[in-house]
Amino acid sequence: MTQTSRINVEHTMVEKLRDSYLLHELKAATSISEKNQIFKDYLGLYGKTTIKGSGEDRWKIVKETLSGSKFDLSDLEHTSCLFQLSYFIPNGSQSSSLQEMTLERLLDTSFDQGYDFLMNEHVQKNLRTSVPVIKFVEEKATTHADFEKLSTRIDRILNLQEETPSLKNLVIFEELMQKVDTNKSMFNLFSAMLKSQHDELPLKKILYSTVGQLRSVDEVAQSLYRAPVHQRYSIIRAVLTGEKGILTSPVGRRDLHSAMMSEVLEEPIGKTDLAWYQNISGITEEFVLNADIENLYFVVVPLLMDQILNPPKDSTDIKTLIEAQVVKTNRSFIPSDEEAELQLRMVRGEDVEDEFTQYILDEYGIRDSWKEVLDFNQTNDNIRGQIEMELESNRKSTKSRKRKTNSSKLDKIIGKPKSRSEGKLSVLEFIVTAAKNLGAPGVRFLQMLGQYVTIPEEYQQEFNQVYDGVAGQSKLAAYMLLEREWDGFKDEVVEFLPAIGGGSLMTVYKVVTASGETEVVKVLNPNADFHTEVSFNVMKEIIQAKAEKDPAYKIAIPLLDDIREWILKDISFTNFLEKDKKFYDQNHGFTSTNPTASESSLEYKIRVPISTGVENKYFKREEYIDGVNLTQEAELASRGHDTKAIVSLLAQNYLSQIASGHVHSDVHPGNFRITDDGEVAILDRNYFLELDFQDQALLYTMGQDVPSVAKAETIATYLQQYNDHVGQGFKNKVERIIDESEGVQQLGDVVRYIRQSNLKFPIKMSLMIKNLFALNSLSQSVGFDTVQDAISYDSSQNQ
Repeated sequence: MTQTSRINVEHTMVEKLRDSYLLHELKAATSISEKNQIFKDYLGLYGKTTIKGSGEDRWKIVKETLSGSKFDLSDLEHTSCLFQLSYFIPNGSQSSSLQEMTLERLLDTSFDQGYDFLMNEHVQKNLRTSVPVIKFVEEKATTHADFEKLSTRIDRILNLQEETPSLKNLVIFEELMQKVDTNKSMFNLFSAMLKSQHDELPLKKILYSTVGQLRSVDEVAQSLYRAPVHQRYSIIRAVLTGEKGILTSPVGRRDLHSAMMSEVLEEPIGKTDLAWYQNISGITEEFVLNADIENLYFVVVPLLMDQILNPPKDSTDIKTLIEAQVVKTNRSFIPSDEEAELQLRMVRGEDVEDEFTQYILDEYGIRDSWKEVLDFNQTNDNIRGQIEMELESNRKSTKSRKRKTNSSKLDKIIGKPKSRSEGKLSVLEFIVTAAKNLGAPGVRFLQMLGQYVTIPEEYQQEFNQVYDGVAGQSKLAAYMLLEREWDGFKDEVVEFLPAIGGGSLMTVYKVVTASGETEVVKVLNPNADFHTEVSFNVMKEIIQAKAEKDPAYKIAIPLLDDIREWILKDISFTNFLEKDKKFYDQNHGFTSTNPTASESSLEYKIRVPISTGVENKYFKREEYIDGVNLTQEAELASRGHDTKAIVSLLAQNYLSQIASGHVHSDVHPGNFRITDDGEVAILDRNYFLELDFQDQALLYTMGQDVPSVAKAETIATYLQQYNDHVGQGFKNKVERIIDESEGVQQLGDVVRYIRQSNLKFPIKMSLMIKNLFALNSLSQSVGFDTVQDAISYDSSQNQ
């Protein structure tokens, strides 16, 4: 024996002795507190950072710890014991679930308690999930002293997500990947993971035929269903872009598109959904088949994250699984799913011989010829016998495994795997989800799309309320930026509270100042430019690919340029304080201008939060307004608010802004907050639209009851500022469009024709029209027919 081999043997023997000692101590313990202290002493005594040893030995430790113990997660001592126990659990997903559950308990502790626990060397080395840790830092670190402590571990915390072990903790998936040796089998695995929520059988078939002989199929499936977010990312990455990844072959890409359409989207309901479904299918197919693999991965992964490996409502029992597998094994020449289904029904006791005879006649024409090859009844008797043998074998092996693992008791503590989605997405949900995952460019694409194509009213209302679903920066990153850029930050701010909003561009935090005031700080995300650029590249690739085959899609390409300009202006804080002061002077304290408004309506007034501090290109500050956002209609009603009066005030104020030529650029229900004192605060004032006389004249004329020829002339005159030639033919067409529509819809129809005519139209007017449509939708959501009705609302009629 070499010296190296001798050292390895001695090391293994020492490990076994240590684990035997630990097991002996746990058996002698009489309380959970004692068990917790035993774990601490064990880890401290031997200086262990990661737990080794055979799976069987580790399961013995798990079983003994759980034996006779009733854990109370409100007791930090019990939580600590369970967390340390997670080091020993061989099943990576169960270990991750237990850690995530116990780490959530840290949100009920003080920062110092949580910090001391998390920064323990043993905890750091054995973390299997980072989500609760990041959440702890985001919610519990509030003072400069807290961030001082974190500064010693700041690199570790910021890189925690990347450093957390991924697929190596999900051993079962590695075993699966070793068995999946073709692009087709990889796609079958992916398809089965997508179907698991409503049909578990395909996934369990794959598990049974690959790793089911090594452990319980149910146990393996539960492990996959528990896979935390970083493991699911790793799974999707391996399935899509690995050596035999779906995206590495044209056939795989085509299969991916087919699976997404059938397993992610619901069947369309009605003509509207069908038309949009067909558009989505066409665009998605073009993109999936031809896109750069990095751009495709960027779009597809967020859509699939919550769709794969969802636990089913009704689990497939082992008998059904074995029936399906044995039938397939014995009847390897079965040519169709229909014949396999007949065979399964027969095995379960149904009389299907006549159906089977008819099937053979339909498929092959001559029954006697078939009988020479196969005796139906005899073969089925043989299959029944093999099924019984398989079931008995499975029962024996399952009992043996349960005795070794005791995982069922662990499952009782950590609970059953939870579904991450409600099932397939409707057409509208799919569109909105995809846009949210693309961040600000995707969201704004939907908000502006109505100016380029006709959108159904129910879709447009949803598009007006879609929000940026991309997570921004970490709290630590924001703190470091403010510490660097804000002179006197540590003197002026005493508490840096959790984020209250934001997306891919900016993150919004509450802070408490030394004077006791509560402020809002909006911090530009350091990756805002990068994420925006990636999203633009993806969207352009999608649209251009489709436009090459269908010229109708070319109209959307200028839309991307408009969105890019909008975002660049939105994240530029240059001269913001001066412009915001002007907006404050013109709008703060505004009340209803309707002469018939009741006293209850006049109780509402516009509030513009006061911006403070000095100008900085990375952040801006303003006073915090406590209230309820206009998106929370039920909460507003419970507090006795009149949402009609509120929306009427907003519509009237917007007309006043247009008259002043200095306009809030983003009308959105989430950007208005109502206080208990009846103030309607205007939020998100990043970028103001500056209107000149021609802009105001166009909007004024379109809102008046004047002949269509006058409106058409005004529109043509306006466009001549930005285009070389606007002919009589254009004016005649615009006149006809105006005659055929009314209200805000009239303006929308005209703008769509302008876009279709490839005429230039300034971004400020595009945003004005977007806002008018948003106001119209907001008006309809509270019971008005149009925004014009909201403007003239007489609330006294509802008294």
